[in-house]
Amino acid sequence: MTQFNSKFLNPQITRRRALALALAGTAGVAVSGMTIGAAAAQSPSKKLQQPVGIQLLETRLKLELEVDGIAKLTDDKEAKAKTAPVKSKATQDYLETIAYRENQPVGAARQYIIAKSDNWVAGKVISHSLRSEVSNTRVVLKDGTWEQYSDEQPLQRREVELLRSPINTLALEKLLSTEPARTDSQWAISADDAKDLFNLDAVHNCTLTAKIVGVEKSTAKVEIEGTLQATANAVPTEIEVRGNAHVIMGSQCAMVSWVGMSIKESREISENQPGFTVTARLQLVRQELKGKLETTYDELLKIAEQTDSGKWLVRLDSRANFTTLTGRNWVTYLDSIEDVVLRCVEKNKIIAQCNVAPLPKMEAGTQLTLEGMQQDMRDTLGKSFGEFLESSERLSGSKLRLLRCEAAGMQEDVAIRWVYAHLSDDSGRRLLIVFTYAAEFAESFTGNDLQILDTLEFTTPTTPSTETANSKPKVVK
Repeated sequence: MTQFNSKFLNPQITRRRALALALAGTAGVAVSGMTIGAAAAQSPSKKLQQPVGIQLLETRLKLELEVDGIAKLTDDKEAKAKTAPVKSKATQDYLETIAYRENQPVGAARQYIIAKSDNWVAGKVISHSLRSEVSNTRVVLKDGTWEQYSDEQPLQRREVELLRSPINTLALEKLLSTEPARTDSQWAISADDAKDLFNLDAVHNCTLTAKIVGVEKSTAKVEIEGTLQATANAVPTEIEVRGNAHVIMGSQCAMVSWVGMSIKESREISENQPGFTVTARLQLVRQELKGKLETTYDELLKIAEQTDSGKWLVRLDSRANFTTLTGRNWVTYLDSIEDVVLRCVEKNKIIAQCNVAPLPKMEAGTQLTLEGMQQDMRDTLGKSFGEFLESSERLSGSKLRLLRCEAAGMQEDVAIRWVYAHLSDDSGRRLLIVFTYAAEFAESFTGNDLQILDTLEFTTPTTPSTETANSKPKVVK
């Protein structure tokens, strides 16, 4: 991997002084000038340990990742599970400014120079790269895991996945000991720190340990190994970690400057992602680099405390010639020019399904009525239909004509609700969108359909209507 220019390093730290700063002698104390001793202990952050008393850590990183293994596509207990070979190569190069509060990272700003991946699944190659217009992101905790968003515009679903990596660089210093380390130190990495490091839902058992195995050219070499039994994406996963890290003394604290790691993971199938058994090999180079991102400590603290749900929306660009914004709990199961299937998944439970079907254009000057759509619903649902809960006709947030009807009924002794929506524009293009969910999930589902409907736009050019502005449209019942 290409190293960064040496001008990024601090030329004022000699090898002897850097070694003293990093290891703090056998007494584990801080260093003042070139003197080592108890009287010199003035800055507790100048020890080889996790950051203490700092506000911002500003770095540049380059991460190279290779993954290969098997994707588990089905979990049929009565038949052989379907699998497919998978491979991936990814590169990320970015600036990162991390904000700390009470010695813990609470948020970060990133500016991506490169973020790209090439993926091979069952012989098919899929390449992704981050759009330049969303290259500036923010990283904060969302429901217990670290997630990214862009203030410029919503990320695409594939971009959300692209920016995830097996190790969370915001938490790299959690590889270090919580107490000052000596040249022969060994320590256990806690389950909470491992959760942040590998961005997991929870860690139930952790045997990760780290130990200093040598010091060379002012760099402490640390060996890391162990296993994790954890939960990720609401399903069990087992992880085996073996690797090495280099630790140097930055301007404020000890910091990880290089990582080479092998991560073997076996994760079960979830409702929104395949399972897999893979080995990820990563190499990461990192250097302190100040003043490159236009952000402040107060700004990062503020965004870490914000609860605005709008920043977590993702953009769906469908082959069926429409685009819309969804919550991150919506996953695409099928996307073709004739049929689109989305599912809303929360805590590994399917909360709702959304089916989208393009409809033939209507004759110019005609339109579907609310009464006509209600009759279509009765005919389609048949004996399952119970009653209409709500019906409305209005312009959507994207200025499309929206007919929306919600009905309740029973299907196989389960209380079900359906939302039928008909969206059309002046050119006659139309979509039928049907949301289906169990009545028990009504509270969780509320607002999900309106979010998708109000932000949906057609993405192919329209043909201007030949009707005059004063013509009266025909009504189709």
